[in-house]
Amino acid sequence: MLLPENLRREIIIIEPTEDVTGCTVIGEEVTEVLDLIPAEFFVKRYIRYKYARANGEGIITGSLPDRVIQKGIPSEAVIAQMVVDKYVFGLPLHRQIDKYRRLGVNVPASTASDWIMKGWQHLAPLWELLKLLVLNQKYLQADETPLKVLDRDHKNGIHQGFMWTYNAPCDKLTLFDYRKGRDQSGPKQMLEGYAGILLVDGYAVYEKLFGNHPDVLLVYCMAHSRRYVKKNNMQSFPI
Repeated sequence: MLLPENLRREIIIIEPTEDVTGCTVIGEEVTEVLDLIPAEFFVKRYIRYKYARANGEGIITGSLPDRVIQKGIPSEAVIAQMVVDKYVFGLPLHRQIDKYRRLGVNVPASTASDWIMKGWQHLAPLWELLKLLVLNQKYLQADETPLKVLDRDHKNGIHQGFMWTYNAPCDKLTLFDYRKGRDQSGPKQMLEGYAGILLVDGYAVYEKLFGNHPDVLLVYCMAHSRRYVKKNNMQSFPI
């Protein structure tokens, strides 16, 4: 394994234990070890001096920089790390809270959840831009995947949701849209105004919405077709 050249190098010189007086350096042995500095919480303390104008004409104070949560405790770096850990690396919020506790910071679960939700509000414009880019593609792949979601109002504490995925393979863009159900309302709303080729798995909702659509060419996945043939032990589809 090669260590990346862009990593900062900390130079440590190790001299022989023997006396080297009168010796000449003829070379060097270099050994590189990959090291890590653990995550560290620290506190930014903003101090704003108050200045009184001459002749009692008011007070001057510097303005605080904008933050994700105005008047909130977390910096944008803390919220960004929580979002990345949860949605990119799949680290549940309760495990993040445990990790933070070991680092000396106790964050209540409700507070951590609130931080993430408010952080996502700032990402909404990026999601809208991604939606615009994806739905302007001439070829899309659509699918929906069941997803169990914690729900205190449900009798079992969990409800069955669905993550609808709209993939644009040509530009390698993927748009996710969560819905509580699998009815046609999701794709009907998301694909309103779409014009192009739409590849699906044969789910009846797509046929109902786009089977005779003048601007959408509905095509079907061959992998799902082969599964259908194999399952029914058929040589071909019924006419």
